[in-house]
Amino acid sequence: MPDALLAYFIAGTLCSYPEVLWSDGAVDTVSDVVADPAGEELLYSAAGGSGLVIWNTTVAGQEVVVGRLDSYTGIDALFYCGLWGLISCSATNIAVFGKTVYLGISTPTATWITAIDVRSPERPEFLGTYYVSQGDGVVADIKAGPGVVYMLLKHGLTDGISLLNVSNPQWPVHLTNILLERPTCFDIAGTTLYVSHAEADVAIFDVSNPLAPTVLGSIGRGSGYDVTEICVDGDTAYLGATGNTTLVTVNVTTPAAPARLGAAYYGDHVIAVHAEGPTAYLLLSSLTLLSVDVSTPTAPAELGNVSLGDANRTQGALAKRSASPTLYVVAQSIFLYSQEPASMTTVSVSDPRDMREVGAYSANNAAHDVSVSGDVAYVAREEGLEAYNISDPRAPVKVYGSPGDGAWDTSIDGGHLAVTGKAGGLSVYDISSGRPVRTGVWNSSMASARVKLVGGVAYVLHEDELSIIDVGQMTQIGSFTFQEASGGWGCALDVVGTTAYCACGSVGTMILDVSNSSQPVVLGKIPAIRGDHRGVTVKGDFAYIVTYALAGMLTVDVSDKANPKLLSTYVTPGVSGCYRVTVSGSTAYLSCVYLEIVDVTSAVAPRHITTYQTISYVPETPTYVAGDTLYVANLGLWIYDVTPPRTAVPDAAVPDTGVPVTATPDTAVPGTTVPETGVPETPTPDTAVPDTGAPVTAAPDTPVPDTGAPVTAVPSTTVPKTAVPVTTIPETGVPLTPTPDTAVPDTGVPVTAAPVTAVPATVAPRSTATPQTEAPATAVPKKSDGSSSDVVIVVVVVGSVLAVASFIGLYCYLSKKGSGDINAGRAMDPYTGGQENI
Repeated sequence: MPDALLAYFIAGTLCSYPEVLWSDGAVDTVSDVVADPAGEELLYSAAGGSGLVIWNTTVAGQEVVVGRLDSYTGIDALFYCGLWGLISCSATNIAVFGKTVYLGISTPTATWITAIDVRSPERPEFLGTYYVSQGDGVVADIKAGPGVVYMLLKHGLTDGISLLNVSNPQWPVHLTNILLERPTCFDIAGTTLYVSHAEADVAIFDVSNPLAPTVLGSIGRGSGYDVTEICVDGDTAYLGATGNTTLVTVNVTTPAAPARLGAAYYGDHVIAVHAEGPTAYLLLSSLTLLSVDVSTPTAPAELGNVSLGDANRTQGALAKRSASPTLYVVAQSIFLYSQEPASMTTVSVSDPRDMREVGAYSANNAAHDVSVSGDVAYVAREEGLEAYNISDPRAPVKVYGSPGDGAWDTSIDGGHLAVTGKAGGLSVYDISSGRPVRTGVWNSSMASARVKLVGGVAYVLHEDELSIIDVGQMTQIGSFTFQEASGGWGCALDVVGTTAYCACGSVGTMILDVSNSSQPVVLGKIPAIRGDHRGVTVKGDFAYIVTYALAGMLTVDVSDKANPKLLSTYVTPGVSGCYRVTVSGSTAYLSCVYLEIVDVTSAVAPRHITTYQTISYVPETPTYVAGDTLYVANLGLWIYDVTPPRTAVPDAAVPDTGVPVTATPDTAVPGTTVPETGVPETPTPDTAVPDTGAPVTAAPDTPVPDTGAPVTAVPSTTVPKTAVPVTTIPETGVPLTPTPDTAVPDTGVPVTAAPVTAVPATVAPRSTATPQTEAPATAVPKKSDGSSSDVVIVVVVVGSVLAVASFIGLYCYLSKKGSGDINAGRAMDPYTGGQENI
């Protein structure tokens, strides 16, 4: 990819994005979960493309998303997912220590660990990444301790436990590997590591020196079962298993001689285990949650059970805060890199004998479309139509829900709402009161159709047919078949007045006159340029069309519908495939693999504003814009503030002359001293003398008698000279290279040497990580002042963002919203993936 295009793309994806005002908490499939180790009412989850999702758990069963950081963050994600745009980055594992979260992220070709600062749960901050070589294996689980992260690696050359030094989480450094044959699970308690593998139910290691772990003891394989999960609580290890045993308890009081205590069989294999005090919780593959009394480890006894579903799952996780009455359950099926949707269930365990499900989240209730009328947003979801009062966009309130067949597309005209069903059909609602009231239904088998409602007529587009419906009578009054006319398929449509614009894939966009609904007529055609036409929006005389294969947007003049004219082609940098487009004012919102925001003030020269990764890898992301608020249907409903940032006005720059400024001290001018005579001065008033007409005779001078007082002379005033300080050149240790003298012809005029003022060079400090173990040094060019060479490759300005790509890293300077100052930014180090504030 050309350097300019790379910096252009990075400036959007890393340096600028809309502000999230609210979301309904919908996230991608949840695959792992862990409670806050400090006991706060927070839950951290690994959620597929949604990455890290942080939940507030104050009210059990009504968990609320308070923060997130998607899986596409960081230099590794940028390379393996962001630039290609066709591969999903999926968060699969999670660990927490203190206020740092470690997220395991995978693609079919790469795996890495991302460190995230969660001191502010509402705004998690990316710290750094550690790339796991594909040959090393797949990261199956991760756990964290003081300064160390432990990774369970499978299916590679280094199967076992890999230890990372994360004392500086911006730059994780590999410490060592504990090689094991077919490891299955592990747990960490303080500086003791417990691992199950092919040769031992439990192997125990001392990792107090993470550079040199030592074996403390082990217990061999049991008969008839395989250990799948392990959890250590106090002096007992609880082993979940598959085979003829479900639970095994092991005494680990003496690590050198662990001993089995008891076992139990509950008819299914364990995919997750959690133990606390006298109770252990087992999640079975059948989605049955068991509570077991382990107060007597030699004789575990079932207390109760609750069914959480009827599907089989291959992987799960349990999370519970200490002494909390709530347990969070995650279960999913994973076959290599293919995942089935997972759910997160909230279970009350205040009475382990009577566990109850109090809430559940499923990624299955995805949002497919959204339209807004007044203070109400109408969302087409997998499970039906929903409505939210959005008078306060930061705190929407759900006011309507119609569970049933899934809703697919929406369109509003006046006080009516048209909704197509995922399984087919069209429903029309009266929304004049803000609460939808269904007024009619048109049945059809056209699944997942697009709809546009204009003047009491609904235009429904499905594959090769455009159906025209009178919504007053709910009867079809016309149709048009694209296969016969163009050989294409209908993908999207817009209707303006009596003209319909239908994007038809590889054929292009058809322009139809629908003034006679029973007989639509072709007016013109926009041929497919830069790939299949997937989305179309018309504003005034311009049609905005997004394409798929070669992602981009076409701006077409359709003032003459019989002869449309292409005005510009906008290419989305680093993105493959665009599906929908919404235009509001002078801004276009493109739903591609990312949400692309484009300034279309100039139809002939659209300008990139920003690129934003939405909550999940869902390319077809419908959007609706009302003023400066953007509504996005992407798994759930997301509301963004897209107020354009104010343009920063730079301060007037004063050129640096290289000469230090020397303050001139005030010079005191001595005053004149008047001798004290001791006689007070009495002012004499002027006396008016009347004019008598007589000549005026000058009075003779009267001699002043000598009083003997000395006469004081007034001294001359002398301005003292100001000393110019001498500037010392600091010793840098770098040898100076002499510059050869240039011969100057002798003119006969004497040359006066001008003094030279030396200015010491200032070297900006660079944050460097100090790993505990030696790592191969990376050769970095040095400048003459000893600092690392930072050669600028390209500088790109995107809206209010200045992106500078160099050998040392990417620097993104942002204009703070409303401040008028360009004084905030982030720097990304390509060697470490770390970012620093600037």
